[in-house]
Amino acid sequence: MRTSAYKILQSSLKEPITYFIATFVALADSLIDPAERTAQNAADQLTRKAYHMAFDAFLKIEGIPGEALDAQFKDWIEMENFDIGASQSASVTATSAGGATSGRARMSDLFFRKTVDKATPKLHEACCSGKHFKEVTLAVNRAGTDKLKYLEIVLEEVIISSVSLNGNGDVEGGFPSETVRLNYGRIKMTYTQQKRADGQGGGQVVGGWDGISNKVYA
Repeated sequence: MRTSAYKILQSSLKEPITYFIATFVALADSLIDPAERTAQNAADQLTRKAYHMAFDAFLKIEGIPGEALDAQFKDWIEMENFDIGASQSASVTATSAGGATSGRARMSDLFFRKTVDKATPKLHEACCSGKHFKEVTLAVNRAGTDKLKYLEIVLEEVIISSVSLNGNGDVEGGFPSETVRLNYGRIKMTYTQQKRADGQGGGQVVGGWDGISNKVYA
């Protein structure tokens, strides 16, 4: 009986206390200057970006300049992130040797996200017109002071398969973002190993694939 009375008392007090706490938090939040809040949000976003972006990525598309200010990649398109890959379909029927048989390689589109810039209108136009580009180059640098280019991806026979604008900025006053997909016929990757001794570029490893002829391309 005593326990039941305690539970009833606790339940009756819970809602007023919760209401009081919520009211206090809302009042404290309303006292923050909107300009200060915006500045803090922007600072937080830059901090998150600096933390995650351990590299700089740039894209060169002939006839579609971007706004990159880096001396080595001036007027290239600056990317926030990118994704590219390939897959191999294997048959369910095993060979007499016991291994699965392979099919034709499938190369996924290059997907990347960027901030809206002067390249945006031309990217949209090229997508709608189905314009072909002979070559597109993606360069990835270390974000440190040495700015070593450790990965280069060259795509050939390229079309812009899709573009999409997103106006939901992460912070107030932020720029809209844009996602772009590139379809291509051939790909060649060059990786430059960084020397442990001095941080400079060492040997290179090259690999590629011709999706049109379905054979190695390097």
